[in-house]
Amino acid sequence: SDGNAIIAAIKAAAVGGTSSATQGGITFRAIDKFASGPNPIEQTGDISLFSPWGPDPELYGVPSVMAPGSMILSTYPTNMGSYAELSGTSMAAPYISGIAALVLEARKDQLDSRKDVKYLIAQTAKPQASTRSASVGRSPLRQGNGYVDAYAAATYCILADRESISLNYTTSTKQISKQFTVRNICSSKSAVVTVENLAAESVTQLDAEGHYIGGINVDVAHGANVFIKNLPESNSFDLSPGESFTVEFAVTPPEYDDNGEEWWFFGGYLFLTAKYGDGSSERSVVRYTGFKGDYPEYPYFSNDPLLAPQLYFGNEVVSEDEEYTLYDDSQFTLKYNGIRPSREIKIQIMTYSPEEGGGYYAWFPFGWHKYAGTNPDYTNPARVFLNTTAYKTADAKVARRIEPGAYRAKIHALKLFRTPGSKEGEDYYMWWSTPFTVKDVITSDDN
Repeated sequence: SDGNAIIAAIKAAAVGGTSSATQGGITFRAIDKFASGPNPIEQTGDISLFSPWGPDPELYGVPSVMAPGSMILSTYPTNMGSYAELSGTSMAAPYISGIAALVLEARKDQLDSRKDVKYLIAQTAKPQASTRSASVGRSPLRQGNGYVDAYAAATYCILADRESISLNYTTSTKQISKQFTVRNICSSKSAVVTVENLAAESVTQLDAEGHYIGGINVDVAHGANVFIKNLPESNSFDLSPGESFTVEFAVTPPEYDDNGEEWWFFGGYLFLTAKYGDGSSERSVVRYTGFKGDYPEYPYFSNDPLLAPQLYFGNEVVSEDEEYTLYDDSQFTLKYNGIRPSREIKIQIMTYSPEEGGGYYAWFPFGWHKYAGTNPDYTNPARVFLNTTAYKTADAKVARRIEPGAYRAKIHALKLFRTPGSKEGEDYYMWWSTPFTVKDVITSDDN
């Protein structure tokens, strides 16, 4: 009844132009604000340019889905115009939250856990085809399971016990066996479910020697093959209301034509097409992702000069030959790009001595990141700033004033599949800045 009241009020307000209308105790005012252009997902089927993409540091495929988040007409502070076109997670997240609310309202008696809500939203999404070949899907690392479908999430009957499957990494083409369980959550509809594979494009940011290429290479000629082990003939099974079935399958990784090491992310989609006795059908999807190559050796820092870390004082690159005086408004800026995710980034200031090498001095402000995503775009590096204050602790709770002396900046990036907080050395990639000298520190407290 609340929904009907809202719809009626919106319609009444729209008829009245910019006048307001009240229905069921709810007042609406029609506005003449409209978005100026199409949403990028609807226009191209691709993620926005500012969106990061997977995998995560443990090689699980992210994101889960795509949702509208670019050029969204949204409310805004009244003193700034009341409405504005905004972009980002703050626009896409409410869209997903709304779908989750619909699913909970429509299916609260059918779901076993909150995870089921997430799985329904992801599994009923629509994967987009590659722009290079309509016969393969776009990489799951760039779209997850595809473009969300609110109606499908609120009505489809077939639910798997996961949205994605990680194949980890491999240096061979040996089959990788996995399984997942599917159940019929509807109470009155029996289905015949058919499992089909759609291979996705492969993507990489490295050349055959493991060097960052400054972009993304896409391969549509080599896809993973999938064999359904316990459905060798028809790839189909019957599923009555409330019943479950475990799908056992094997994936054969692609074999590429590189003249050197292989550094390819591959994957695809297992479609679950359910056909019902009344002639209707629906199609859900579970994605799978893997890496062909020695993933633990995938570098964090790029050898590209545009992407290599760099320390600045103001707008100038820090020089070993200069001596710097710090004031309240002075600022060192450390810019760096990660070409793959890391579970832990530590950024510290180290004392420096040509004879003794130096040791730990302090942390950069907010120089400890428990999770760092990928930001290989040199125009948008990660940044940390240092003025006259550093910190004794990683959580930036105990301040420490910078004293005159010689220093270097140091970045630790945890390697893949290593444990955060482990000892330095082989568990971390490390980068050191040029040594620099702070001649004097003058703050307002000195006056």
